[in-house]
Amino acid sequence: MAGLTGDIAMTALEPPKDRHAPMIDLHAWRDAERALGRELALAVSAVARLDERIAVHPKRNALIVRLALREVCDLSWADGADIPIERLALYRASGTGGGEAAARNLLRADWALRRLIYTDASLDDREALISFLGLTLNTKADDALMDLIDRALGSFFIGELESWMEIMNVCSGLHPFTRAAIGYQFWRLLELASSIDLLEPAVIASKLAARENEALPFIPFATKNRRALHNLGVHPEQRLRTWITRIQSACIAARRDLIGLDVWQGRAVEATSGMSGRTPSRLIDALILHPVVSARMLAEEGDVSLASAGRALTLFEQLGLATEVTGGGRFRFWRASMQ
Repeated sequence: MAGLTGDIAMTALEPPKDRHAPMIDLHAWRDAERALGRELALAVSAVARLDERIAVHPKRNALIVRLALREVCDLSWADGADIPIERLALYRASGTGGGEAAARNLLRADWALRRLIYTDASLDDREALISFLGLTLNTKADDALMDLIDRALGSFFIGELESWMEIMNVCSGLHPFTRAAIGYQFWRLLELASSIDLLEPAVIASKLAARENEALPFIPFATKNRRALHNLGVHPEQRLRTWITRIQSACIAARRDLIGLDVWQGRAVEATSGMSGRTPSRLIDALILHPVVSARMLAEEGDVSLASAGRALTLFEQLGLATEVTGGGRFRFWRASMQ
């Protein structure tokens, strides 16, 4: 897979001398930005409202992971996988994959999620960008990941990567959302990732777009819109219009999810207000922190007995506050019932 550990250059790390950066019509993109001032302002407002909600929330880190899980699952659909958010969360919590094909998709999704939530990513330096992607130079790829590597290697990759970075430098005066759209397009045109890999360029674009965020280290693009990476358009104005409109829609949807979680918390607190003991309140916290929880997770994080955790989860299910998602007799997991 593009974006996983790989043997990028066993010998020369310098790009070919006859390399030429592809031409970009900077004037067309700048004109598109000016023509779409209103649309851009609406998208900026949607991002700012989501970022502000995250910034002031006492559980901001957990909410960032929840938003990233949702975004990655919807991006993965465009990338050829159909991963429910509960399955990805379960994979991260327990390592459960569900077969070789599912494990492959989950590995890709987990790679994307870890990059989205990473807070110190630098996309302006070649070595830092290579490190961010999870690539290594002059080292052998992990055997378990070799069959997932599908990108140009060696000096050709380095040359194309530097061409991409030159384009990003030329576009430095444009809005981060515009640069993200350009970055996504040219990451694919330069074949820095496999032609069928949409996940890696989408992650790169999401990080580029979030340059001015205070709390959220990425910007949602596909949340609640699995077709967001399809039919982006050809010409700069058409492409940018589609791009920023989908950013706006994704951020509105993500913020609504956070509001729904707050509403669920209020309902759960009210429903358990007459209960004694600390387990109910700790279960509420756990279901906010994690998309799925097990009795063992609750017992360990809440410092309660395993039996008490199991009883609390059963009670929450009876109250309509939690839904069991695994359907098995053992290794059961629950999620908050927000509908």
